[in-house]
Amino acid sequence: MNFDRLAVRIAPRGWAAGSAVGLLALLAWSAADWTWVLLARSGAVPQPATIERADNSAATKAIAARRLFGGTDDGSAGLTSLNLKLHGVFAIRGRLTPVAIIEVSGSGERAVAVGDDVVAGVTLESVHPDYVLLRRQGALERLELEKAK
Repeated sequence: MNFDRLAVRIAPRGWAAGSAVGLLALLAWSAADWTWVLLARSGAVPQPATIERADNSAATKAIAARRLFGGTDDGSAGLTSLNLKLHGVFAIRGRLTPVAIIEVSGSGERAVAVGDDVVAGVTLESVHPDYVLLRRQGALERLELEKAK
């Protein structure tokens, strides 16, 4: 079989089909464009509704005050007097408990998960974006993220 003659027969058909598809796409785009132009002139195009934002701050504060989902009162926790430095907080994918990077008495950093002991008698209670809460002898203490120099 002579493949050179077969290639000559197929090539023009492929070019014609490609051109037809391109022209059809151009025709469809043009029809859609004219449809939008005509609808805009007749006023049939609906305008988006304006959305007003409600002030839910009072309701949010009332719900937070009831502690329906648990949690702690961050405002009553005083700053800790322990020799600790909070270097960072993050969550590990696949784990439910967030982790804090804490330096203990200048002995290096270590990762501590919620519920773990930071030092003897001090437990990591919760992790927040810029601070953590520690529980020491039943009282909450706040350890804030060390600011960059």
